[in-house]
Amino acid sequence: MVKRLMVQVRSLPLSVKMMVTMLTLSLVPLFVAGYFVQKTAYNLMLENKRSDLITHTGEVANTLSREIENHLAEAAAIAGNKVVRQYADNPAPGDGSGKMVTTVNAFLTMHAEIKSIFFVDLDSGKVIFSTSDNLGQYLGNRSFIKQTATGVKCTSAPSRDGGKDVIYYSAPVTNSQNRVVMAAVSTVAAESFWEPLQEDSKFRGPGSVAIITDEYGVRIGHGSDRGMIYKAWAPLPRETVTALLDEQHYGADITEIEATDYPEIMAIILGARTTQTFTSQLDMSGETYEFGISKIPGKQWTVMTAVPHSSFLGALDALRKGMMVIIIVTALIVTGVTLIASRFVSKPIRLLVSSAQQMADGDFTVRVPPIYDRELGCLSDEFNKMRAKVAETYSELEQGYLDMAKALIASLEARDHYTAGHTERVGQYAVTLARKLGLDDEETMKIKKAADLHDIGKVGVSDSILLKPGKLSPEEFAEIKRHPGKSGEIVRYLGFLRDIVPAIEGHHERYDGKGYPRGLRGKNVPLGARILAVADAYDAMTTKRAYRDALSHEVAIRNLKEGAGGQWDPHIVAAFLEIIETERGEGQ
Repeated sequence: MVKRLMVQVRSLPLSVKMMVTMLTLSLVPLFVAGYFVQKTAYNLMLENKRSDLITHTGEVANTLSREIENHLAEAAAIAGNKVVRQYADNPAPGDGSGKMVTTVNAFLTMHAEIKSIFFVDLDSGKVIFSTSDNLGQYLGNRSFIKQTATGVKCTSAPSRDGGKDVIYYSAPVTNSQNRVVMAAVSTVAAESFWEPLQEDSKFRGPGSVAIITDEYGVRIGHGSDRGMIYKAWAPLPRETVTALLDEQHYGADITEIEATDYPEIMAIILGARTTQTFTSQLDMSGETYEFGISKIPGKQWTVMTAVPHSSFLGALDALRKGMMVIIIVTALIVTGVTLIASRFVSKPIRLLVSSAQQMADGDFTVRVPPIYDRELGCLSDEFNKMRAKVAETYSELEQGYLDMAKALIASLEARDHYTAGHTERVGQYAVTLARKLGLDDEETMKIKKAADLHDIGKVGVSDSILLKPGKLSPEEFAEIKRHPGKSGEIVRYLGFLRDIVPAIEGHHERYDGKGYPRGLRGKNVPLGARILAVADAYDAMTTKRAYRDALSHEVAIRNLKEGAGGQWDPHIVAAFLEIIETERGEGQ
């Protein structure tokens, strides 16, 4: 069997055997490398997102914890007030004494977030003093009031009482015998408790979900306009539901808790560590989500953020497409090279294979040594020509990618006639600056390429923002601020230009660390980015824009001088000013 196969292989034309060999030597490493690159990229993206979720949900949880502590401190201040403690010895009927009314009203005036204040008699469970007729009538048998009776400050679950979403904060009130006899209860609108969740959902983007879950696994807050959603991640035991309803745990208007079918999420929430991440699916889209959860310090509540995988793993699709293009191009080149070479191959096959292997590894400098034989000499000459052609083809491929990127820049400037020629002028300034600073030709060329592509990320900015004649809104400015990162993402796909990505991404960083997107400071900002920042700023100031006229050269120079050491590297500003003054002097 093996011998028969070997005979068949040997009978194949030499060109076919060489083609199979060359394709194997070149494409298999590419496929293997592509697989590991994608796998590594996936793991890195997932790990970065998990780390980000842990950090951010922890921040939200700490924010909510501080809010709880602040409101509990307010309730304790009410409970510890001298007039309130005197009232605890001899509660007056009805609205209480005049001093109590004056004291409570003064506290409401000082703390606008508190909507009402109640005092509950812990022996009878009745509200004996209230600033509201609509809320608080069901407080007596609430679980948090029972906990307050033990002498501790306590927070209720968000409740829908009297048609309003509120949170109660209670503190024990002691009489002159130092016995806990009342609970001082302050009412705060629950909207403020959901604001960090809503901000988290906006920060995460479309498809993300932010939720607060209580100690029973019931959702008690949501990062949307829906507010509270009383849904358990899995059906609660009947006795638990009965006890919660009997205690009015979620408020007087709640008569049923809807159950969903996520028992695995319920188990993770109830048994979670302080912070944790996990992967699961939600029925809302059938998509896989990455979850980050953090416990609220001091509470048994959990903050949870769910982000769809598509929102942060989409870049893998572009990586796969790029790898496929490389594989196809390599296959075509190798096939063509093999067919050409096979026409002239005879005896020096080992020499040819050795050289071809080195070329498949990306080394296009290898030449077949001269062979002083008519047939073999032709072979070596043709192989060396082939090597040069492949190197040229790769060079042309790189140039093609670069030309395509420049075409995108040209289309951007065609959309905005105010910035037409901006890229070219910034490139000229940047090259002159680089030479002035003593950079070699290679580094200068890198800066020129970075200048050519520094605004390519603006192709994704809508005309309504890019061409807006007036002042940008905070949201619009935030969109504009994303363009350095988007530019870097686009250029990063072109592997031969990756070394210019830091200059592109950092051209809006400031020397004093107040720039974006990373807030780098001083020499931590790449040199290329600092050069582009000065060149870009001067051209932007002296060019007419949709929202303002061009500044004069004198005003632009004055702005550069004033910003040296703050917005821009003072050394680079000084070099640029020398260049500008020299050019203007020669022009005169």
